[in-house]
Amino acid sequence: MRLREGIDITKSMVKSLNEEDEVATDNQYMEKLKSLMDQLSEEGTALEKDVLDDQYDEVDDYETPQDFLEHLCDLHIADGSVTSMIYYDDTLAFLEKHEDEINELLSELLKEVGGSFKDLFGDNYDDTDPMNIGTSNKNLFAWFGYEEIARNLAYKLNELGDFNANI
Repeated sequence: MRLREGIDITKSMVKSLNEEDEVATDNQYMEKLKSLMDQLSEEGTALEKDVLDDQYDEVDDYETPQDFLEHLCDLHIADGSVTSMIYYDDTLAFLEKHEDEINELLSELLKEVGGSFKDLFGDNYDDTDPMNIGTSNKNLFAWFGYEEIARNLAYKLNELGDFNANI
């Protein structure tokens, strides 16, 4: 009986050590992710830098880089998940600051898929504001810029870090 207890204790210890190794590995991967985010923030555009800086503290809420990268790909600012982009004052300031980059993103997307803003954004686009000077469409474009860059950054981070995220 004592031998059996000893084997069970040893198995338990090995399992515990393996779990600690996995935690250490996850921590190392998370540090690697943060390091890559820092690197991209320094080398990236102003829009990329702001999105990365905004999301940097969010990393600690996730256990693995894969979880965080999936979060970046699935951002839906309209649901309030990005606290820096909840109020019109925030989104309009963001758009004003990054207007050229967001305009370039929109232009590239329109060339790629064709159509109009209404085709791209559906009912979210206010077609009673064809010059896009109203708050609603400006807000929509700010959200688009943030979400599109977040997705692009997730793909870059996944590739650079070899995280094998399912994104």
